[in-house]
Amino acid sequence: MKKALITFILFLFTITILFAQTAKVSVVNDSQGSRLLVNGKVFMINGMNWDYFPVGTNYTYSLWKQPDDFIKTALDAEMPLLNNMGVNTIRVYTGIQPKWIRYIYEKYGIYTMINHSFGRYGLTLNGQWVKNTDYSDSRVHDMLLREVIKMAEDYKNTPGLLLYLLGNENNYGLSWQGAETENIPAEQRPSANRAKALYKLFNEAGLAMKAIDNSHPVAICNGDLLFLDLIAGECKDIDILGCNMYRGVSFGNAFQKTKEVLKKPIMFTEFGADAFNSISNQEDQQSQAYYLTNNWREIYENAAGSGKAENCIGGFTFMFSDGWWKYEQTKNLDIHDTHASWVNGGYNDYEPGKNNMNEEWFGICAKGPTDEKGHYQLYPRLAYYALQKVHKKDTTMTYILKNKNLEIQIDLPLANYMSSRFDWTGKIVSVTYKNISISGTEKMNVDDDYKYGKGFYNEFGIDGAVGYDETRQGEWFHKIGVGLLKKDGGEYLFSRNYEIKPAVFEVTAKPDKIIICCKSQKVNGYSYVLTKEIELAETGFIINYHLKNTGEKTIQTNEYVHNFLAVNKELTGSDYKLKFPFQIKPALFEGNVNPEKKVDIGQKEVTFNGTPDEQFFFGNLSGKETVDASWELINTENKIGIKETGSFKTAKVNLWGWKHVISPELFFNIHAEPGKDVEWSRTYTVFEIH
Repeated sequence: MKKALITFILFLFTITILFAQTAKVSVVNDSQGSRLLVNGKVFMINGMNWDYFPVGTNYTYSLWKQPDDFIKTALDAEMPLLNNMGVNTIRVYTGIQPKWIRYIYEKYGIYTMINHSFGRYGLTLNGQWVKNTDYSDSRVHDMLLREVIKMAEDYKNTPGLLLYLLGNENNYGLSWQGAETENIPAEQRPSANRAKALYKLFNEAGLAMKAIDNSHPVAICNGDLLFLDLIAGECKDIDILGCNMYRGVSFGNAFQKTKEVLKKPIMFTEFGADAFNSISNQEDQQSQAYYLTNNWREIYENAAGSGKAENCIGGFTFMFSDGWWKYEQTKNLDIHDTHASWVNGGYNDYEPGKNNMNEEWFGICAKGPTDEKGHYQLYPRLAYYALQKVHKKDTTMTYILKNKNLEIQIDLPLANYMSSRFDWTGKIVSVTYKNISISGTEKMNVDDDYKYGKGFYNEFGIDGAVGYDETRQGEWFHKIGVGLLKKDGGEYLFSRNYEIKPAVFEVTAKPDKIIICCKSQKVNGYSYVLTKEIELAETGFIINYHLKNTGEKTIQTNEYVHNFLAVNKELTGSDYKLKFPFQIKPALFEGNVNPEKKVDIGQKEVTFNGTPDEQFFFGNLSGKETVDASWELINTENKIGIKETGSFKTAKVNLWGWKHVISPELFFNIHAEPGKDVEWSRTYTVFEIH
């Protein structure tokens, strides 16, 4: 018994030691691409730039100088949020003690990339502060090598350490005489000589660190791809190229160019978008989520084995929470400043000659006030939930309403379909009733189906967009629920894909409903606020609309839901029957397209004597008579029916369809004087036939 007890204790001791051991992290570059390995297994960095600055503090504050119980409380509040969104690594600057790296890893499973700024923001030489670091100075050389060697010695055996990062876009700090761009050849840049000294010292530092710790790779942090040729020549012993890169929705040529020139993995040390729109001067959570989702999609698409550049090992989203100190840094620290401090043409709030990037609004989470103990609460923005899906490799940004009978999938405004025809607020992609699909698509078997209608997409102004006729060529007009479209051509055509400036969207999601608000700019005297609420019912759903005219001119348009219907994906045919509560008047139709005669028009119903291979269309079924806005589609094979009932009467009911889809359309006329509101609703009910 005693021997067994000793054996058991030794077993527990061995398990504890194994769990506490630091990971063996390595980089592999071969014919299969570039990969980061942790203990021999591929590791994709789902990273986050993370810090802790209570409102009212600035860069002089350090979490790691607070009492242990304070630090623990802060970590226990934020690390679960990071873990729940799928973050597996945080980027943290030096100052964090090894015990907290271990704590974060062992309690929350999150690794740390430790970052030495490498003189980026100046340093002290001979007791005096030097703002601009000259990397050719022997004093700088010796000081930085001492510091990074000590860093490697301090952290080398720390469980939870993933890798070392040197610098933070230090190349931008070399251009003391003004800004430089990637388009200027490296040898012609004023900072070229200083850059060569920097990258040479980076490499020397990396070698010195790896002589102490060969279990953790060393990366450098560069500003975009500036000096890439110089990096290839001087940084041969650095393992990973880290880049701070803000290019908008796409990283462009970054993956391929790095692969061709450097032949090392690329890791995005910063990227993202702020959550404030400088044009509308208001918070814009949707755009932030849109940019981040597309950035991460490219990161995953360029990972090893994904078929593209295969050289990306992940990235670190910037930033987990807002930094209220970043605009003026020492003043107004308790004010969430909305002044944009730099310009970037890759984002939708760009206007020539104006700054549009708001440093204090990059947080994936908004920050609450500082409490009496010095802590604060975070409030996740839409981007937080988008990244939850992203890190599951799901970049669709779909919201799901669900109960025991129904499942409704709703694409958020800046996801998937982004053409100029259909309303972006609450794109109902699909409806399923007890595992039987009710909805269909505009087109079958196309790779780019995100360009076309599906489900219960709706549209404003199919015959003419608001203000179109008074808009000059090359200028912008409104498409309600989308944004501004650029006029190009003669008459307005709903099928043309116009250039778009998206409106500002706000999303409020609840368990049984989603509310999406669309706020327009004022153009040609027109502006509006559209609010759409999609609410789940027991066996259906309700779409509530509220349109407020905030402009100076009357809004005269219409709205309809296209209703792409296909019960259980069954083709159009004799199992379907479409009923209306009014007399159908073929003699007064404004369009009658039925080339194969497979659509039969009755007094109050439409049936099908076969599956039409060609599209069919009937315009104005009631002959312009004002009737109750309602229809009912029955499928006898699946014993399922669906009904739409509008809160309004209508004088326009159309029917379009094809072999795979049936689309009855109820039009609502909108007349909104300046300052006035218009409200209407559509109720959908799914039922069983007994």
